[in-house]
Amino acid sequence: MEASALAVSPCDAIAERIYEFLDGELSAEEDAEVRRHLTACASCARAATRDGAFLRVLEQRVAIDRAPPALRERLIALLAAARATAGAPGEGDEGGAGGAGSGVGGGPRRTPDWPTDPS
Repeated sequence: MEASALAVSPCDAIAERIYEFLDGELSAEEDAEVRRHLTACASCARAATRDGAFLRVLEQRVAIDRAPPALRERLIALLAAARATAGAPGEGDEGGAGGAGSGVGGGPRRTPDWPTDPS
C-alpha cells in the first residue's frame, strides 16, 4: 500500500485506508497489510475498533434504502465505462463502493478480528 504525499508514517497510511478496510473493500494484499499493522500497533487497533463501532452505530440509526436493481446496473455500467475511458486501475474490481462485502447499501461491516492489545 503506497502512502500518499500527506502520509508521513505507517500509521497515517493505515488511517487513510481504515474505512475501506472496515468495509472489506481492499485487495487481499492490502487487507493483509492493514491486518499486520493492526496486530502490531495497539494505537491503530484501538482506532480501528472505535471506527468500526462508529460505523455500526450509524448503520443502526440510519435507514439505507437500496437502489433499485435497474439503477444499480446502470450505475455500474457507467462507472465501468468511465474507468475504461480514463484507463483507471481497478477496472472490473469486485470490491468497490457498494460491492460485495461493502457496508454500502446495508451489507455487513467487518467486526474487529485483530488483537486490540498486542502485548
